[in-house]
Amino acid sequence: AVFDNSDSFTILSHQRITLTAPPTGASLIQGDSYNITWTWDGIATTSNLKLQLSIDGGTTWPEVPPYLIGDQLPNSPASFAWVIPSTIDTTTAKIKIYDTTDALVTFTTGNFTITIPQINVTAPAAGNQWFATGAYNITWATVGSVSNSLKIEYRLSSDGGSTWGSWQVITAATTPAEAAAKSKAWVVADSAGSTAQVRITDNNRPAVTATSGNFSIIAPTVTITAPTGSETGPNAWVVGTQHSISWTSTGGNKGAISSLRLQYTTDGTTFTTITTITDPAVLQVDAGSYTWTTPDAVSATVRVKI
Repeated sequence: AVFDNSDSFTILSHQRITLTAPPTGASLIQGDSYNITWTWDGIATTSNLKLQLSIDGGTTWPEVPPYLIGDQLPNSPASFAWVIPSTIDTTTAKIKIYDTTDALVTFTTGNFTITIPQINVTAPAAGNQWFATGAYNITWATVGSVSNSLKIEYRLSSDGGSTWGSWQVITAATTPAEAAAKSKAWVVADSAGSTAQVRITDNNRPAVTATSGNFSIIAPTVTITAPTGSETGPNAWVVGTQHSISWTSTGGNKGAISSLRLQYTTDGTTFTTITTITDPAVLQVDAGSYTWTTPDAVSATVRVKI
């Protein structure tokens, strides 16, 4: 006869249970709802399952809440909705499930992490340049349960971030709408030349806080593009004729330029106002012009200032 014998193996007399979530290395957030799940190998008949939490890698298993997660649980459904405790912060959490009537039915996860909720400032980003007095949106992202009441502050440095001034409040508490949109409108401080940071803190849980990277507050600019200085000789502007004073600007589209005053001088000392422009439709574009009727101010040294 031809035959072969296998190696020895085991047939268990009891069911085998395996926790499938949370997996080893998972990062869970305080206050979140999380489904602990498990699978059965064999016919599950017990209704005496217990779930416990250890925060020291399995050295201790306290039998009081919040470490006692669930007791007298049925075998089905093979899951438990767990609200992660808001008082626990650890990198060596483990969960154990076992049958209180059969010590052989047990399973313990590997280590996982429980951390506080997180706020991440998304704007301003490190290296950004924001115009002084410009209108911007501070934005953020959250991980976990962060409240609707957030304090937003900024601080300034005059030496590139080596030393900092005190935190100044932008808003003591965001509105529910701002918190839902994760965005807060801010007219940037009139502190051109400064390095700045923004900080966002959960008023209900001050440990949940985030600070932006360093960004710069810069001044808006205006550059005259006409007249160019070539308006002499046969190109000189004649008294009573109309010509365009034109310019380009930066920061106007962010509302950082609230008005433009156009002036001229014939001696470099005394300036006469041509007009003052306050129309946002003109100011909030990168280029503009004004039609000027040249006055009776005959001179070879006329200059325009904006």
